[in-house]
Amino acid sequence: TLEVLDLFLQTAPITLEQIEKAFEKRDFQQIREKAHRLKSSLGLLNMHALLEIMKNIEQQAARENDDQMDSFISRAKSMLQQYIGHLQQQADQLRAQLSSSSNPG
Repeated sequence: TLEVLDLFLQTAPITLEQIEKAFEKRDFQQIREKAHRLKSSLGLLNMHALLEIMKNIEQQAARENDDQMDSFISRAKSMLQQYIGHLQQQADQLRAQLSSSSNPG
């Protein structure tokens, strides 16, 4: 799980930024692909609210509909920021537990 957390912490902000840039270019295929990729990680980490937003982004992109896309992306960025702080703490706790269990005292 530490590897999953670390990978998510490294890639999710970048992927969301790529979604935002693709939206600026109205590259709906890129938006859909990036949102789909991010959804699997969100499901693994039980981030259901953000997962729902990514589903909306993916569906809007599949229909090439940008009506609410800006709002969805904005909400996703805000929510991801909140999750990242929490996940970073979890990752740090896991690292501490792993290092203390591998170095018995």
